[in-house]
Amino acid sequence: MGAWRASTPHEASLVSPAWLVLAQLAGGVVHLIVEAIGYRVPALDSTMSDAEAETRVQQRWQSSMMLHLALIEAIAIGSLVVPCALEGGLLTYAVGAAVPLTIMAMHVWPWSRPVSTVAQALEAEGRASHLPEMFGLTPREPSSSTEAQCHVRPIQE
Repeated sequence: MGAWRASTPHEASLVSPAWLVLAQLAGGVVHLIVEAIGYRVPALDSTMSDAEAETRVQQRWQSSMMLHLALIEAIAIGSLVVPCALEGGLLTYAVGAAVPLTIMAMHVWPWSRPVSTVAQALEAEGRASHLPEMFGLTPREPSSSTEAQCHVRPIQE
């Protein structure tokens, strides 16, 4: 019965600094894990039809983002559970929510960096993915020196 009690401001202030450091460390570890494994997607086969390539691009983007979400949501769930166990205050919850939301904005929101990183992996065998265009972003710059010298660009229809 005594598990749920109001913590005093003094008790909350003792818990919060430790939680702040743990949340940031956990967020840093998850960020490094997402960077290490989250952008590994199989390259498109150069013999695929356009329709099949578009389907594969969408599937591989979604799979990559689901992996990112699963890793980052572990921190989000922990940021809800740990403050309850430690009886932390509002600051504890706020920092616990801010860390995973920041990492999600970096790795899940379809802005130029994650889209370009996945597009580069998809295009490793020379097949254009057109992933940036699917999100209304500018086409990715050529990745190899041969492409850069020839100024090869996807055909605009």
